[in-house]
Amino acid sequence: MNIRKITNLSEALMIIGALLAFLLYAIPEVNIYFGIIILFSAAAIVAGMYLKFKYYRCPHCHSLLPLRTSSFPVYCPECGEKIE
Repeated sequence: MNIRKITNLSEALMIIGALLAFLLYAIPEVNIYFGIIILFSAAAIVAGMYLKFKYYRCPHCHSLLPLRTSSFPVYCPECGEKIE
């Protein structure tokens, strides 16, 4: 799978998890739906983080790409090769 697709998928999962967590404020009392939403929210966030740390790597040297950038890196900071 393409690194950009992995990045978009992992960020989408984390955003969905955060939106589900914010949905908990709309539930006035703790009931079965509260637990289900917490479960799906946590699962989405953990899945997004797993994808990011597992597959957000340079295709050449397999080092983890910088996570604190506002844009997708063009070159790997470790080996200097062009990323896609």
